[in-house]
Amino acid sequence: MITLHWRPKLLANLPQGEIFFDFLDTTETEETISNTSRWFDHSHSDYYEFWLYLSGEIRLLKEGELYTPISGDILYFAPGESHRGIVQKPCMLSRVVMMLSCEAVRAFEADGFDIIGFCKDASLQGKPCVLRMPEKEQQQMIQLISESRAIVDNMAIASPKLQGDAAVYGNFLRLFALLNEVYFTCGNQLFTPPSTGIIREACDYIDANYLGIENLSEVAEALHVNYSYLSSKFSKMMAVTMTDYLNYRKISRSRFLLASGNSVSEACDASGFSSISYYIKLFKKLYGITPGAYAMQLHGEK
Repeated sequence: MITLHWRPKLLANLPQGEIFFDFLDTTETEETISNTSRWFDHSHSDYYEFWLYLSGEIRLLKEGELYTPISGDILYFAPGESHRGIVQKPCMLSRVVMMLSCEAVRAFEADGFDIIGFCKDASLQGKPCVLRMPEKEQQQMIQLISESRAIVDNMAIASPKLQGDAAVYGNFLRLFALLNEVYFTCGNQLFTPPSTGIIREACDYIDANYLGIENLSEVAEALHVNYSYLSSKFSKMMAVTMTDYLNYRKISRSRFLLASGNSVSEACDASGFSSISYYIKLFKKLYGITPGAYAMQLHGEK
């Protein structure tokens, strides 16, 4: 029988069990970024770890290889694989951490469900540890996670624990079925590029300069390549356009600013957007609510 644990701050005090969800929204400051007790190389001998990255200024280092995720990416680490997060600058960091014990994985396999088939296949094929979700599937995934979080938040107040666990467990199974379906249907195009090369350099340049980039041709000029070539190759390898990637970075920054008490117009300007109407439209498209509503939720306003 699979035992479910739904606890905050999972990685700070890992409990014993089979399956874990960890819903994390943290405001990263210069102090927390430099805290070596939070961000350090580690591995889990008996667990598979999965990150659903939503927003923030972070890179993931796995076995010496560096990845810069974008919203909706699934990053996974097999037992014994060394990894850590590297927060680039103060930000609002949002992610969901999921962990499965090796015992749980074997139990699923015994029941005929290879729940992490995509993870094992990627390892055998030498593919990166990032699964990039198409927009439609990403929305399905976010919905499953959101429903699960709501159930967990209400479980102690209204929902019978057994009923709540069963509902979250059902969403958990649907989530991993979706991940496997995306991997085996869409293949290589959903993965990030190798950690070196021109696309890696383009991502690094955007990450470092996104607040000041007015035209993406600047990226091509800085890398001394043709813009049309770079744009086409970027879209093919990253499964998003350069414009989308730049906007993800700007929106991530704006979320931190909103969490820090800035107004919507201040967050818009300080995140590099020249049009507040475009900023609001893009924010709502990515997160389902306006930045104003998001700020009110963060600060407990009605």
